[in-house]
Amino acid sequence: MTEKAKSKKQKAKISYKLGQLWSNRKTRQFLVLLVFFSFLFSLLSFFFLVRPGLKLYAAVKETRPHTRALKDSLILQDLQMASANLKALDEKSAKIAAALRAMSWMGAVPWIKNYYHDAEHLLAAADYGIETGQILATIVEPFADVFGFKTTTTEADLDAEKKVQGLVKVMPQVVLRMDEISQKFTLIHQELDQIDPNRYPESFRGRPIRPLLTEVRNSMNGIEKAMPDIKELLTILPGLAGDPQPKTYLVLFQNDKELRPTGGFLTAYALVTVKGGEIVNVSSDDIYHLDESIAWHPAPPEVLAEYLQVKKYWARDTNLSPDFKESMLEFEKFWLQAPRAPEIDGIIGMDTYVVQKLLEILGPVKLPDYEEEFNSENIVYQLELYSNLLMKFQWNRKDLLGRLMNAILEKAFHAPREQWKPLLEAALELVGEKHIPLYLHNEAAQRLAEKYNYAGRIRDFDGDYLHINDANFAGRKANWYVEETVTKEMVRKGEKTESTVKIDYENTGEYHSEWNTGYRDYVRIYVPLGSKLLASSGSLQPVVIFEDLGKTVFAGYIACDPLQKASLVVKYELPFAVQKGQALQMLIQKQPGTDANQYTIFLDGKRIEEFKLDKDRLVEVGR
Repeated sequence: MTEKAKSKKQKAKISYKLGQLWSNRKTRQFLVLLVFFSFLFSLLSFFFLVRPGLKLYAAVKETRPHTRALKDSLILQDLQMASANLKALDEKSAKIAAALRAMSWMGAVPWIKNYYHDAEHLLAAADYGIETGQILATIVEPFADVFGFKTTTTEADLDAEKKVQGLVKVMPQVVLRMDEISQKFTLIHQELDQIDPNRYPESFRGRPIRPLLTEVRNSMNGIEKAMPDIKELLTILPGLAGDPQPKTYLVLFQNDKELRPTGGFLTAYALVTVKGGEIVNVSSDDIYHLDESIAWHPAPPEVLAEYLQVKKYWARDTNLSPDFKESMLEFEKFWLQAPRAPEIDGIIGMDTYVVQKLLEILGPVKLPDYEEEFNSENIVYQLELYSNLLMKFQWNRKDLLGRLMNAILEKAFHAPREQWKPLLEAALELVGEKHIPLYLHNEAAQRLAEKYNYAGRIRDFDGDYLHINDANFAGRKANWYVEETVTKEMVRKGEKTESTVKIDYENTGEYHSEWNTGYRDYVRIYVPLGSKLLASSGSLQPVVIFEDLGKTVFAGYIACDPLQKASLVVKYELPFAVQKGQALQMLIQKQPGTDANQYTIFLDGKRIEEFKLDKDRLVEVGR
């Protein structure tokens, strides 16, 4: 039989069987009902799922160009464009809400209802976000010109200095509506908190889903918690910026190449006066001139007399405490003794990393009377060259630093628009990494600086703790060449835990009579209060044990000559045990003025973390 005949015979059999099924009354009724309900299901799906779903997708898609345009308007600072796109997004949000309501039946269907309610919460959060943006636009509008925003009547392109002045003017208006804005952020957080990111995949078509939801939730939670602090900051910032009364701040230049406890040797200072957000006066001088003008010089602290071999206490040596505020309180005792010293409203520390970073963004600076340009590549070398060699015996040898800072500030405040964001990011980074520690006389401002770790303070902490503080005593500028690495190993022994901290130093530079005659370092290791020293090695003097700033301190003294290495090791018993299976937090605090030293943490022989300490860091141990 041919294939064609076989196929014909098989079709005939199928037709015969279908005819038998159709001849059965009950079977015929069942097939009719099946076709009817299939048609009904398709019809209902179209009207209640497919059609609303397509409308929802189309409505969401319509928001994309306006979202992008809103982002662009903020970058371009076009207030009219921002307001128009906020209004458009508000309208599109209403269309999304209508499309979502058409699918409300999904809120009662198992397996689907959670996703439907998540969409509702996400939409509500977006609405509150749009309302917040509209409030801010309303606040800014009367001050748009001075604030640097483009409007229908202006194409303002103000420099950074005018921008700061505009910011100072607008802050009180923002404060008046901060409670309303804060409430909106609370509502946003409440809506997002109803969404469980774990219901969603890690990614879809290459785009992150779960991580994005988690990040947005955490960000809103952080903003909500920070709103009271933001309101307080906006309240006090105009006063700090000299509105209505001028404010004068003392800027202390700390040479981190001659490292001292708060970030570096106090080499020069500047007085900066601000009024209404504008810098109206800057003057600078050598720290030695300040010391020479002061008649009051008591006996120095014992450690300075021993290691620096000084017989008088000088203002330049007052930053002996690793806590910036404590050191500045000591410095102010001398400042108040200086003739014609103006009243100041706070002290700001600044090291060479700050100057280097600013020049990296702003580009080179040229000063009258100096042949070379100063740029991010040569600035540290040039500062040392002029102050220690070329102008070593001149009265104004440190004047270069003040003049340089004047030129940098002038350039920063007249920087082109594209440099504003990098400058702001750099400022926040430098403060966070303790290259610009703050001590402010305004109690509220100081409290906020301490809360967000911008004040260079030794912090109270329940748990394990470590802070290594180096003081270059009579080691010239050796920190230019010294590399430092730290290893901390904890070993659990029954109900006790022993900790060994090893600090390795390497002096990578050759001998130089002015810069690197050998590193001489007074080292203090701050650990939890009540720790007991078990052994030590590497110190040229017996390790001294004392209490300071709520911590137990192990203090030693090391030498590391050019092209040589040295190590300091302390082994101690913690005042508590690190329990197995229980997490213990350890805080490691960075010394101001230092770069990111390498740290490695071990527990019972197992490496648990390795990192560069560029800022204070929490490490979890014990599990």
